[in-house]
Amino acid sequence: MGSVRGTVFASGGLRVQGCRISVKPTNGNILSSAQTIADANGNYQINGMVSGLSYQIMASFPGFTSSDVVRIPSGGATLTQNFTLQTRGNPALPFPSGISA
Repeated sequence: MGSVRGTVFASGGLRVQGCRISVKPTNGNILSSAQTIADANGNYQINGMVSGLSYQIMASFPGFTSSDVVRIPSGGATLTQNFTLQTRGNPALPFPSGISA
């Protein structure tokens, strides 16, 4: 079994507390998927990943764009995977029309 750990940062370099990190096999086997929440320092760790199996590792947090990567853990080893999330921009809202004063 392998594991993954890392830190989640915002684009400005601040650590993202409460970010959701999920891992799921790319072969569609949901029985070996897992998730966790980053701690107060933006750090996370997920254990119990099947070695040699390809996993999609994703970080997501409201107000930021999600980020993901595919990695393959090896037995007894811990992968390090840090993420830097970009602030999601506000969509351009159309200018109001049909208003008079």
